[in-house]
Amino acid sequence: MNRNTASAALLVACAFVAATAGCSANGSGTLTVTPGPGAPATVSSAVPTGNPSDSGATPGPGSAPVSPGSGGSPDAGGSQASGADAPGAGGGSAAPAASAPAVAPIAECTNGQIRVRVESMPPNKNHIGSALIFETTGDTSCWVIGFPGVDMWAPNNNWVHAERSMKGFLGGTNPDFSYSAPQQVTIKPGQPARAVVEGTTTTDAGLPCPVSHTLNVTPPDMTATQPVETGNMFPCNVLVHPITS
Repeated sequence: MNRNTASAALLVACAFVAATAGCSANGSGTLTVTPGPGAPATVSSAVPTGNPSDSGATPGPGSAPVSPGSGGSPDAGGSQASGADAPGAGGGSAAPAASAPAVAPIAECTNGQIRVRVESMPPNKNHIGSALIFETTGDTSCWVIGFPGVDMWAPNNNWVHAERSMKGFLGGTNPDFSYSAPQQVTIKPGQPARAVVEGTTTTDAGLPCPVSHTLNVTPPDMTATQPVETGNMFPCNVLVHPITS
């Protein structure tokens, strides 16, 4: 064997040993291609032998694909969006309920909303009274509070103004006098309020008191006075009590 032949054999042997010796220190192996007859030996570039995920290589067959736009692995519940947030899942927030129409608050009665009539009361000893009935003129409720104003005709074209009193001989604020101040009363269609006006059949001197047939009544906090005819009232020691229900 001449020197050239020996050198060629030694080169081939060394290439075989390098191809079977394993990887280099940087984690890549060297792949040697044995040339055919008459062709020079060539060495390919280094091919990675580590984990494909470490080098950005495409996963091989059997690897689980990552869904586009998933941002990573699914959450612990097996899904990336909870059922409550998913459209059409039925578990999300319910649509807001339609608001009920607002109910207008009941306002204080004003002129024109109330009409007054009188109902006679049975006499008691020398006291006699009338119940003033306050009704709505329409289909709207309103409220009143306090004393009505009452002026009563007396002889010689005099007018006697009724004195305000929480209670009297024939009644007062309420049957058991459980409160001591006028209370707000709502007057509804078909549900009137009332107030008692009373007087004595005799004067303080014991003389007979003349009969009066006309009362001028002004509901609380109003300016419109309504003349009301009554059959039997006396303009002596006249008291008027607060409106009650």
